[in-house]
Amino acid sequence: MEQNQEYYDKEFTCGKSSITRGELESLPCPFCTDGVSDETMQNIINLTDNATKQIVRERNLEGININDETYYEIWWAELESAVIHFKIPYYEDLPDAE
Repeated sequence: MEQNQEYYDKEFTCGKSSITRGELESLPCPFCTDGVSDETMQNIINLTDNATKQIVRERNLEGININDETYYEIWWAELESAVIHFKIPYYEDLPDAE
C-alpha cells in the first residue's frame, strides 16, 4: 500500500514526545510504517513517553531534561521497544518481494 507524504509527516505527540511515521522510516535501521493506523502511532508515542518517564523516576534521574543524552538514550530505546511491541517490522525483516 503506497501512502502520500501527509501520511508520513503526521505528528503524534504525548507530553514533550513526538514522532512521525517518516521519522520511524528514516532511522538507521528503519521500520516499515506502511499501513500503520493513527491509533497505533498514538499508542506508540504514549507508551514511549510513559515508559521513559517511569524509568527516569525509578533511576532518580528527575533532574535531567529531554535534551540530556541519558534521557535521549532511554527515550529511543523505549521507542524501539514500543514499535516492536506493536509488531511493526524493520524493513530488513520483511520477506523479499519476488
